[in-house]
Order: sequence, then C-alpha cells, then structure tokens
Amino acid sequence: MSDPVKLAFALNGPLAGRALDHAEAAQVLEDEALAWVHLDANAPEAMEWIAEHMPYLDGAVREALVQPSTRSRATQVGAGVLAVLRGLNLNDGKDPEDMVAIRIWVEDERIITLARQPVRALEDIAASIRAGQGPQTAGAFMAQLAQRLNARLDPMIARLDVETDALETQVIEAPGNDLRQRIVVMRLQVIELRRHCAPQRDALLDLERCDLASLSDLDRRHLREARDRLTRMVENMDEMRDSL
Repeated sequence: MSDPVKLAFALNGPLAGRALDHAEAAQVLEDEALAWVHLDANAPEAMEWIAEHMPYLDGAVREALVQPSTRSRATQVGAGVLAVLRGLNLNDGKDPEDMVAIRIWVEDERIITLARQPVRALEDIAASIRAGQGPQTAGAFMAQLAQRLNARLDPMIARLDVETDALETQVIEAPGNDLRQRIVVMRLQVIELRRHCAPQRDALLDLERCDLASLSDLDRRHLREARDRLTRMVENMDEMRDSL
C-alpha cells in the first residue's frame, strides 16, 4: 500500500511548525489547532484517507478533491471552502504552461491539499513552515499560496512579452518558416496559460468573498492584490495573443 501523505504540518497550537507523522496528523485534524496535510492525488489510498479522517465531508466534495479534470474555482460548502488553483508545471520534462492543479479543502481548523505532480508553491510554504515563518491561519495559508503561484507565473509572462515584442522586428526583417513556427509555438503557450489563468482570477475573487472566520482583512487584501496581479497578467496575455 502506497502512502498518500506527502506533507503534514501543525500550523498553530502547541505543535506549531512541526512536521507530523501519520498518527499526529490524524489527531491534530480532530483538534482545534490548525493542521495542513498534502496528499498525492494519484494514490488510490488518497480517497480512503480523506474518508477515514474527514468522514463529515460531503461525498461530492470528496469526489471533487480527487477527480482528474479540474478548472480553477472556489466554492463555499458549509463551514469550509472547496478550491482548485493552478501553478506552472516546473517538473522535469514537462511544459510549464501545462499547469498543475492543486485541489484544496480549507476550514478554520484544517487544510487538505492534493496534487498529481509536485508543486513548487506548496514546497515553498513547507520550507517557510520549517523555518518558523509559515502561515498560522487558514486564511494566511490561502493568501500565501496565491502569492507563491503568481511569483513563478509573473516572470514567465514577462519573458513571453519581451519575446513577442522582439518578434515584430524579426517578422519585418527576416520572415521565414522557422520564424512562423516559433510564433505558432509561442501563441499556443500564451493561449494555454490564459486558459488556466482567467478562471483562476475569478477563483481568487470568490475565495476573497468566502465567509471564513480565519480569513482576516489582511488576508483578503493579500488575495485581492494577488488577483489584481493575475488580472494584469491575463490582460497582458490577451495583448500578446493578438500580437502573435
């Protein structure tokens, strides 16, 4: 039997900042202290783990956390929020624009995330927790995740923008099949990125509006800033798509 748990941390309470083993993670999930558990969505045992440790979850929510096809969104369900966000695919041999989905169930006392491939933004958060600088509320976790996802997306959009501007002169001075092929590839990259980023912008707005006690005014402001930043990137991608 494979282990679906890839990361587990206590974010506040007496064990704050500590990596948790299986027994500790299960216990903290039942306590009032906030815990974060990250699962491998490819593992068949992931669904069993969720059903065992979070039996109160609606069946539709459990299914949504492991389904293969996803679109960025955020929906409040009772006392929690079901969200799907995406990050650049920076794994070896993968195209960055084939973005990795992060499925999230967040409540004031617990956070569950799942992904089918490693996500650098989640690794960033784990590193900040180990360093004693991690989020201590569910709202802060979501705000930090949105910021970390943007932090890697922004430089790629900026690079594509510079390359698009440079192509204009090249098209005039030295048109050719190689250049046309390069333009086609870049346009497909931009289209694929925009296909994921536009709904993610809307998901951040829905997340900002969710009624979670742990989502403070500061967290909402950080989410709004992340959404504004993503909106600018989407607008930039629209311009690049038309130019290409």
